Amino acid sequence: MSDTVYLKGLTWDHPRAWQGLFAETDRLNKSQSDVFLSWDKHSLRGFESTPIAETAARYDLIILDHPFAGDAAQDGSLMNLQDHADILNFSTLTKDYAGPSFESYDYGGGHWALPIDAACQTAALRADLMDGPIPRSFDDVISFGIAGGLGLSMANPHAFMNFMTIAGRHGADLNGTGDRLLPEDIALRSLDILRKIARQIPHEAFDWSSIDLLDAMASENHVSYCPMVFCFNSYAQAVATDKHVLQFSPLPGVIAEQHPGGSVAGGAGLAISACTPNPGEALKVLKHLVSQDAQVRMALDGGQPAHSAVWKTNAPNTINNEFFNECRPDMETASLRPRHAGYMKLQNGAGALLRDDAMKQNAPSLNVILQLEEMFQSSKALTQRPAERINGNH
Repeated sequence: MSDTVYLKGLTWDHPRAWQGLFAETDRLNKSQSDVFLSWDKHSLRGFESTPIAETAARYDLIILDHPFAGDAAQDGSLMNLQDHADILNFSTLTKDYAGPSFESYDYGGGHWALPIDAACQTAALRADLMDGPIPRSFDDVISFGIAGGLGLSMANPHAFMNFMTIAGRHGADLNGTGDRLLPEDIALRSLDILRKIARQIPHEAFDWSSIDLLDAMASENHVSYCPMVFCFNSYAQAVATDKHVLQFSPLPGVIAEQHPGGSVAGGAGLAISACTPNPGEALKVLKHLVSQDAQVRMALDGGQPAHSAVWKTNAPNTINNEFFNECRPDMETASLRPRHAGYMKLQNGAGALLRDDAMKQNAPSLNVILQLEEMFQSSKALTQRPAERINGNH
């Protein structure tokens, strides 16, 4: 019998990220002895901002956000999975995952991860606290907020994600491949809506991540509706006796009858470090974890996988309170963020700027939009810097 190969992975610290994953990893480890996989966890903030080169130097497998694809393409920190397309059956994978999940990791001539988790921004609510209809337009949201109960996650970078989703609902292309981040007229309208909503949220919301917001909604009674937040099926599960179950619903639109489209895509991909000493075994594990059977099991164990078998009509919803059914329209039409090398500088800077603006609301709107555009242009300039290859030890 050959010696066991030990692989180390990194995910982020929330049940959505590790609950189904750990259960499937345990099954995999028990089913064979060739490979043993273990996981570390880091915070949501670490997931959103830690440079990929830093984690790739320490781990064999990494669960990451798709905006890191440009950095991976430039610095060589991740294995290019396109080089292993035959082993991974790429020809059958392109339509196997919800929304833009598969394409989100395809950038700069390479494919840097495969989808293991899918999400986008949707609305969230406490049905037991809602006295009237669910808001269907941004005007409805603002009217709802007058009576209280409105919430939003506005910590960095979520203020920027909210702004981008509002722009996406106005029809803007969010992927950052044009000359500008957003058309100026849409950017101004989106800022105006974000400001109006921000006037009606609790002060503590300016320090809330999406997880903080959902935790507050599930454990307290002062926020009954949030118009846009990254969807987490953990909060739609009736498994915690001390928590209220949340319902997720379609995003509000510019008008109440608006079709889905423009939600900022989230989710996570599973990547392999370019410096893993065991690339063959890492590919074997990756192929297993993104397979249909594994991802369906992960959903039943409380995960939020990306495979379309989980997101199709009446897929595993028994413990998820119809979560996948409710979120599917926004997920299938979700928009990709920019992915160029240097984008993370824009995301962090724009998040801080928009959070500060939403709190103070004392700067001319055009000045804020011009600052955002300057940040965008500055971040794109970083794409031109010389690639810095990484080396690491496990």
